[in-house]
Amino acid sequence: MIESKNLIFRELEEHDVTEEYVSWLNDKEINQFLQVKHEKQSLESTKEYVRTLKASKHNFLFGIFEKNSKKHIGNIRLTIKHPIDEVGNIGILIGNKDCHNKGYAQESIDKITKYGLNELNLKRIEAGFYSVNKKGLNSFLKCGYSIDGYLKSYWIHDNKRVGRILASILND
Repeated sequence: MIESKNLIFRELEEHDVTEEYVSWLNDKEINQFLQVKHEKQSLESTKEYVRTLKASKHNFLFGIFEKNSKKHIGNIRLTIKHPIDEVGNIGILIGNKDCHNKGYAQESIDKITKYGLNELNLKRIEAGFYSVNKKGLNSFLKCGYSIDGYLKSYWIHDNKRVGRILASILND
C-alpha cells in the first residue's frame, strides 16, 4: 500500500471490480481518451483484465482510494515495458466524476511516478495522450514530465483524426 496526502493506492483485486467501476469504463465522457472505449466492458471482462495484470510481474494496477471515505475513485497503471532498459509506461483513470477537478490525478501521477523511479528503479517512465486531452497532459507536465514528441493523425476522437503527444520523465 502506498499513501499520499489525500489518497491510498493499493494493488487492485478482483473483488474491487464493481458495477460502478465497469460503468466508468463504458461512460463516453470518462473513457473518451482510453482505448477501452472501443468495446463494451462487463464485470467479467474487467475482472479478467485485473486477473491478467495481477499475474504479470511487469504490471502494477493500483486502485486509487480516497483516504477519508475509503472509496474507490479510479486506477493508475504502471507497466514495465522494457525491463532490461528499465523503461515504464503510466496511465490513469479517475472514474468517479465527483472526484474530478480535485487534483487527484496529479497527486496520483506524482506518487506513482516516484514509486516507479525510486522503488522500481526505472530510468524512464512514458505516457501518451490524445492531442486534445490538454488536462491530462498538463497533469503530467506539472509532475515533471516533458513532451518528447508528437505523432500526427494517430487516433480517432469524435470522428476526427487527432495526434498523439508523447511525454516522459527521466531518473537522472
